[in-house]
Order: sequence, then C-alpha cells, then structure tokens
Amino acid sequence: MIISNNSTTPIEFVPELNIAAYSVDNQGITTDLQIWTCDAYLKKVNRAQTWAAIAMGFSEGLASANAGYSTSTTTGYSNRTGHFSYTTTTYNATAAYQANLASQQRLANFSQALQEEKNIKQMGYMKKNTIYPGESVSGYVHVERIKGERVVFVVNIEGAEYVYEWKFDKKATYLID
Repeated sequence: MIISNNSTTPIEFVPELNIAAYSVDNQGITTDLQIWTCDAYLKKVNRAQTWAAIAMGFSEGLASANAGYSTSTTTGYSNRTGHFSYTTTTYNATAAYQANLASQQRLANFSQALQEEKNIKQMGYMKKNTIYPGESVSGYVHVERIKGERVVFVVNIEGAEYVYEWKFDKKATYLID
C-alpha cells in the first residue's frame, strides 16, 4: 500500500483504524476481516518462526546424533560353520565433531535468516504515521484471510473513502484484478 498526501495539511494514518476489509462469498454475504497491528503480526511471525526453529533443531539433532558411527558387515563361508556374517560398528570422534560443527553452522545460518526475515517484515509493515503534505508512505498490512469470491478494502483518509476490490483466483488462491 502506498499513501500520498496531496493536500495542504498533515494526515494522521493508523492502518488498523483507517482500513476496513471484508470478504464477499458467492451469495453476496460479507464477512469483516481483521486488519492486524504490526505488533500482532510480528507475534504471529515469531510464533511461526519458533516452530520452524524447533523443527530444524530437532532435525539437526537427529542427524548429528548418529554422526561418527559407521557399520560394516562381513559375510563369508567356512566349511566348518557354513555361512557367517559379522556386523561391526565403529565410532569416529573426529567425524562426529565435524558433523556437530556443520550442524551448529546450519542452525546459526537458519536463525540468522529468520531474524533477517523478521526485520524485513517489521520494517516494511505499515504503522501509524503522520503523512505531511507532499509526502508518501508505503508498507503492507496483514489481513486474516477468509474464503470468499472477492475481497474489498476501504481506506478512509479524513472522511474520504477509497475502495479497492479484487476477485480471488480459485485455482491459484491469489488475488486477480
């Protein structure tokens, strides 16, 4: 969303107060959609990232738990005993150490990527702003998605309503003009 102030007075813009959104189903029934504050959205992002980090940590833990172990099987035949098979498991501490280091590096890289993603989302989110004459602000807002045929956004700026409407593409689940 980009908002430009082409008036001669400053405009106070609060996304969760100045934007209304609703979904319209195929019978024409409307459902109000919640416009999320930046803080509420970042809590949602943080929760999703926490679960992703837990899954990544669990995966890396499983992968490095067996690192350093190798198993070999020897089979043969003896006239006295017939067929035989021996399984030997060995442990290589150096290989285990290297695997653990690699795992820690992957976890650190993943954590850094999550933090960068969170920072980008926080910086780009539309927040409360005073928009002075001749200035523009831009950002995005998160709206809880509910099934429908189309979505309508009403942006109210000092009593003037700007209406934007998009239809949903049923196959690709994204908005179309």
